[in-house]
This record gives sequence, C-alpha cells and structure tokens, in this order.
Amino acid sequence: MTGALLSFCAMAVSVRALYGPLSIAEILTIRSGSGAVILTAVVAVRPELRHALGLQRMGLHLLRNILHFAAQYAWALGIALLPFATVFALEFTTPAWVALLAIPLLGERMTASRAGSVVLGFAGVLIIVRPGLETFRPTVLLVLAAAIGFAVTLIITKKLTATVSTFAILFWMNWIQLPMGLAASAPMFIPGLGAFVPPQSGPLYGRHAETRRRRRLDRSRRKDRIGGAGSCQMRPGRTTRRALSRESGLLELRISQSQQGLQHKKHD
Repeated sequence: MTGALLSFCAMAVSVRALYGPLSIAEILTIRSGSGAVILTAVVAVRPELRHALGLQRMGLHLLRNILHFAAQYAWALGIALLPFATVFALEFTTPAWVALLAIPLLGERMTASRAGSVVLGFAGVLIIVRPGLETFRPTVLLVLAAAIGFAVTLIITKKLTATVSTFAILFWMNWIQLPMGLAASAPMFIPGLGAFVPPQSGPLYGRHAETRRRRRLDRSRRKDRIGGAGSCQMRPGRTTRRALSRESGLLELRISQSQQGLQHKKHD
C-alpha cells in the first residue's frame, strides 16, 4: 500500500511537470504504452502467464477501462490546474463513494460505521468545494467526478478478480487504454518525443536552478559595478598597494641620504 501511495505521488508530480509541453492524453499514452511494453516483456519471459490472458469477461474489461481512462483524464487535468492538496483531498473521497455504490452494485449492507464514513466524506467535500462562495472553482467538479469514476472502477475490479487474475487486469488495462490515448493525442506525437525538451521550471526542476540563476545574476551585477568603477578610477589591489608603499619608502630613504651627503659637502 505504501508503494502504491508513493507511485501515485510520483505520477501526480510528473503530470504537473509535463503538462504544457505535452497534453493530458499524450501523458496518459506514455503511461499506458510504458506499462504495455513492460507487461508484454514479462509475458515473454514467463510464458506460463499467457494462460491467464484469456478473452473471458472482455466486455467488463472494456467497461472498466473506458471509465478508468475518463476518470484518470479528469484527475490528471485537476492535477495540472489545482493545488495538490485540493486534488488529493477530493480523491480520498473514493472510499466513501465505494461504500455508497457497493450497496446497489454488489448487494452489500449499509452499517452504522459505513454510514458515518460516508457522511464525514461528504462533509469534507462540502468544505473543500465550498459551493456558492467566490472561491469556488468549477475544476474541482472534475476531480470529484474522477473520484466517483475510480469508485466504480474499483467495484468492477472486485467483480473481475473473482474469475480473472490481477496480472490479466493490468495487462488488458494498458493495452485497451493505449489506443484511447493515441486517438486523443496529436498525430505526430510519437515522432516528436525525440525532440522533447523538459520544462526549465516547475516542481521537478527544483530550487537549485533558481539558486544558480540568482548567483549568475549577482556575479554579473558585481562585474558591472567593478567595470563602472574602473572606468572612472582604477583601484589598486592589496599586493599593488604594498609594492607601491615599499617603493615609496625606498625612494624617501634615498632622497634623505642624498640630502645628508650634500650637507656634509657644504660643511667641508
């Protein structure tokens, strides 16, 4: 579970960093394509997994992945447009939606603890969304719809796991969602990846780049000040000042010696 949470956080940061140079559909295409390649390679290495990749329940696979792709698109768009805290707070209402939808879809009963969890979840949604206030953002409705879509997807996944392996669910998820992402992407999206330049700002670029830019700016300003002062008056360095002081002292000593010699000659 900890690994899943870390992967979700990494995906959220990646979506925020890549959005702009790439569209949401293109980001999801990269995700599905990478997963499809990795899982296909696993099947090639372990041929015994091919027996689990039957076409049974394919209609349920298609329904699950259509809903999952739509929910994931709305979630990724919310990540790109809203603060992380708002998106994750709304996304964490998915268990409340699962508890509510499991009653008609799975025939489960509503217990007191489940009802309390649902009520608290909806109260949190009202606090975050704040309908009717000036701070209301319509984009939060996309994330809320994504949470509901993820809840339906989890319920369908529970039905699938009764007869289908987890590996088969993941395998077909990536291969079904890959053409969906390609259909919504730009025609020259894949050839253009070779010339893709990562964004030079954002959460992945880090604070170090900003620090380097400030240092370069400070250095250029110091050079400008030194150059402007040098055009009016050259400031000798510490070594130069010491050499001039030493030469000045020797010159004064020679002058005093020559004056003393002249005085001796006059007395003679």
